[in-house]
This record gives sequence, C-alpha cells and structure tokens, in this order.
Amino acid sequence: MSELPLVSIYIPTHNRSDFLIRAIESVLGQSYENIEILVCSDGSSDNTDTVMQEYCTRYSNIRYFKNATPQGACVARNVCINNANGYFITGLDDDDVFHPERVAIFVKLFNESDAFLCSSLAEEKLVDISSVEFPDIAPLGELTNITLSDLLFNNEIGNQVFTTTEKLRAIDGFCEEMPAWQDYDTWTRLSLKYGVGRRINTVLYIADIEPNRLRITTSKGQLGCFKYYDRYMYLMDKKQIKNAILRKSIFSNQKLPVLELVRCFSVKGFRNWLRATAIFLGHKF
Repeated sequence: MSELPLVSIYIPTHNRSDFLIRAIESVLGQSYENIEILVCSDGSSDNTDTVMQEYCTRYSNIRYFKNATPQGACVARNVCINNANGYFITGLDDDDVFHPERVAIFVKLFNESDAFLCSSLAEEKLVDISSVEFPDIAPLGELTNITLSDLLFNNEIGNQVFTTTEKLRAIDGFCEEMPAWQDYDTWTRLSLKYGVGRRINTVLYIADIEPNRLRITTSKGQLGCFKYYDRYMYLMDKKQIKNAILRKSIFSNQKLPVLELVRCFSVKGFRNWLRATAIFLGHKF
C-alpha cells in the first residue's frame, strides 16, 4: 500500500458520556494518523448525543450512530463494523483507553496470515486521561502465538483484537444472541476460520476497573459461559473439557465432588479456575 491504510475504531456506549470522552481522546491521541472513529450509542438517555454532535462537528473522521432503544453492546458494535471503511479494524470499550502507540504498532506488525493481533493489557482505576501513566513499552521481541486450542482452554486475549474488517465481517461480527462472553466467542470464531493469532507482549490497553461500575450480571455470565461451552465443546480435547467442567461449576455456583475436582485438576486448569472465580466474584471478563 502506497499510503497508510485506514484503521476503523468502533466504540459502543450506553449512558457513560464522561468515560466515552476519555476513550475518544485516547484514540485521537494516537501517533498513527489515518484513523476513523465509529461510535454507536445503544439507546443512551444521558447527554451522549450532545457530546457526539460536538465531536462530529470538530472532527471529520468521527461518525456517530444510535440505536433508538438499548439492544446490547454486540448490536452496537455490529452497527459500527458494518459501516466501517477501514482496511483494519479494532474496538475500544467506552470506559477504557488506548496506549498512544497501540494502532501504529498493530499496523506495523500485522501479517496477512494473522487471524488477529492483540496485546497485553493492564487493569487499573482511571480518572483523567491526562493523568494516565502507561507502563513503558517493553521491547516487542517475538510475538506469542494464540491458537484455537489455546482459546478453547481460556480467553487468552481479553476484550479486544486488531484484524482486517474483511475478516471480522466474514464471521458476522459479534454474536448478538450471546448474553455474555461475546468477546471470547468472537475471538474463537476468528481463530476457527482464520487460524493463529498473535499477542504483542507489552501493555497497549488499559481496562478501567472502577469498583462501583455496573458490570455484567452473574446470571448473564452463567448463561454466557454455558452457551459458549455448548457451542464449542465438540472441538475440545479431554483437558479442555475438564477445564470447561470446572468453569461451568463456578458459574452455576455448584460444588463439584472432591473426586471430580481431583479428576479435573491440572496446573493450567487450576490457574484458570482461580481466574474464573475472580471473574465470578465481580471482576471484568
């Protein structure tokens, strides 16, 4: 390509205009210049419309869409994905922020054979975008492969990837029927269709873990967990199935018999069990 390819950034939002401003500013602060920002309000009733009207007036590369009534984050994401013009595409949650070099690094390192790229992320409480201190970018070195087998054991990505718009559309974007675990489901389908993704082993994304923030309900988390494993259990080997049994027991709040726990035990599985327990107790998935 003779010029820098356009990168689309989709941001779904619902009644969090203050956080949305912070997210948008982190995209506007990217060192990579050829970016479009697509924001979809999922039936917001706060001042999001006013905020976005101001942004769209000031910046020609920002577009705004709105669902008249709340339909869920996946619907909002898909509205943006289906309207994206970029060769590449990636997402940002409205309460999180990008490292200023995130997009530039992704564009530089993406190979056409990649199903996706992702990065390490940090979790901390954010207040003012001007006061956010990212860790220094570590030497990039060799990227870590993330295979379908890895994903069937655990969400090794987190909540965002960087890929081509064509690939994300080819899997029909985010599944609007998933009550939770939508990100995990999407990355699994990307890997199932396109193979190996890669992780850049440095922090390029900060997820806000404000403790008072409304998060996904336990019941939705349980339904998402069960639906995910119902979809992909047929692809799993014995160790992955054992891990799935442990995680389903956590989300259903059921205690497995001691012998069943022993039978399902593995070092990797135990780490995932601890992580899943933390998620169940209220951390962001």
